Amino acid sequence: INRACTSSITVKKNAVTGKCLVRFFKTHYKHGAELQYIRIPKQERINVAHKLSAGVTVTRVSDDNCRDIDSRILSRKDLLTRKDINNIKQCFKIDVVNGVILFNFSAPCRFHVHHENDAVSVDIWAEEYQKTSFVYYKKQGDDHPILDSTDFCLIFMNASQEHLLKTFGNHIICIDSTHGLNSYNFELTTIMVLDEFGEGLPGACMFSNRKDVVVNELFFCKIKERIGSLSPVTFMTDITTVFYNARIAVMGPVEHQLFCSWHVDRAWRSNLNKINNLEKRRNVYKTLKYLQYLLDENKFITEVNTTVQWSYAFRKNYGINTNMRLESMHKIVKYYCLDAKKTKRLDKGIDSVISYIRNKVNERIIKATKGKNSTYISKIEKIHRLSENCNFDMTVSQNVWILKSKTATFSISKMQDEACCKLACSTCKICVHTYKCTCVDYYIKSTICKHIHYVVSKENQENNQNNIVIAGTSTEHVEINEETQIHLQTVRATSINNDINLSAINDIKNMCNKIKDYCFPNLKESDLLYVKKSLTSVCNFLYTNNSDKSSFNHEECDAVEPPNKKITKQKLFCSTRKSRVSNKTSYTNPDFSEA
Repeated sequence: INRACTSSITVKKNAVTGKCLVRFFKTHYKHGAELQYIRIPKQERINVAHKLSAGVTVTRVSDDNCRDIDSRILSRKDLLTRKDINNIKQCFKIDVVNGVILFNFSAPCRFHVHHENDAVSVDIWAEEYQKTSFVYYKKQGDDHPILDSTDFCLIFMNASQEHLLKTFGNHIICIDSTHGLNSYNFELTTIMVLDEFGEGLPGACMFSNRKDVVVNELFFCKIKERIGSLSPVTFMTDITTVFYNARIAVMGPVEHQLFCSWHVDRAWRSNLNKINNLEKRRNVYKTLKYLQYLLDENKFITEVNTTVQWSYAFRKNYGINTNMRLESMHKIVKYYCLDAKKTKRLDKGIDSVISYIRNKVNERIIKATKGKNSTYISKIEKIHRLSENCNFDMTVSQNVWILKSKTATFSISKMQDEACCKLACSTCKICVHTYKCTCVDYYIKSTICKHIHYVVSKENQENNQNNIVIAGTSTEHVEINEETQIHLQTVRATSINNDINLSAINDIKNMCNKIKDYCFPNLKESDLLYVKKSLTSVCNFLYTNNSDKSSFNHEECDAVEPPNKKITKQKLFCSTRKSRVSNKTSYTNPDFSEA
């Protein structure tokens, strides 16, 4: 109920008579025949299966699909996700490649090295993307009125990022730096915004050897020249004032400046080691967490006699509490795009960041067309299921609901009648702005808490309505709005240019001529099999672009087991070595009695 569509086709074949019994349920539940509900065309599934059978990784297939998107019209194959590719891989039983892969298809990203010299390669990058992505480029050795001649600075922001900054840059902005993307200690600084799904999107990026106010002022100046001044309500950083001071000097102050709660907690834990007494150390940590969790401004000022940027009392309803979206981006670039390997070349680090941005833009196209059940929406649904098992003493007075539990009392009031954003509960038909509550989940985590779910569920018990939509005419293409058009053009602009393609084709032809003229003298049988398997893999890959695909076995496998069947537990080895007792101090938050 409320989980799956009712439309289906069931076919039963009589093994004796050969007749088929078909049961067809035409009515769709809660959706029509829009693009996001159409299956991927069979030929496109076969094309993906060809690439997978040739040894091309899922990441490579997804990245190729991003580059081949048509900027004029959007079709179902343009909305290909990693889950779709894995489903195709499972249907065609493509698990292990038959043979040795001649080329390195196992790399998560394709790095475009334009020159063996890293500095020259970056110069070619800057010249190639100067009109589309790179906002400012100062190489080492050039004179500059503000920066030193030995300083390096590269700022890039494409058209899609400009659109995202203009659209979401006046609400919440996060900024942070990371290292490890090159061997020259050039740090990557990223400005990130939050979209309507609650997910982070990189608005602008900068590589620089400096991380002081001067270079960050230059960063904000170049952004201001491109899109004008941004006036966010909330500006979040880690525990530093460098970014905020640079922001004030260029674009003026913001209403709320916050420190990331995770960085604050990490700083507390590291500095608590200065206290020798273990019991005193734990009590200090509990006191700090108690002060952080206080929601009453007056009570906090009474306890501390000041206002700070890490207190929950001064960040209620600001929409953000941590910088984890930026940390997630850094993790994906380092451990996914770069395969958790140290990168010495700067051009590879730049290419990995551009690849990440291109994939996020493609995800944005998919979200705008198909919608997305993001982490924050899934959390709202999870809290709703949790609220079904809760029990509170509820009283109602003038559209204000008072819920009492054994330890606390919460007040819920209605703010508006209709849902106005994507962060909504599909069952309750409300968003995060419909009701407000006095608990931490609503004020700090900016989600629909269990108290609101409980109140709405009680109010709607007698007003349940099913939303059934009759299927319309099926379509394989949709009209593209202005935002999607910008994103499609950006994805196409960051693809490989024709010069690189022609050069690669000529190299491949030269290699083929050398193989053709080679007479294979004195090769062992094992070596011949190695060459045959390698060339077979290459031929399978090239065969994906051939119009005649009749020889490829595209029989999809029937599901012989239910999809929810649990796998058989394997026998495991166990270690007999005794684990070392950790001397690391564990800290816990204060419970209700201690608070």
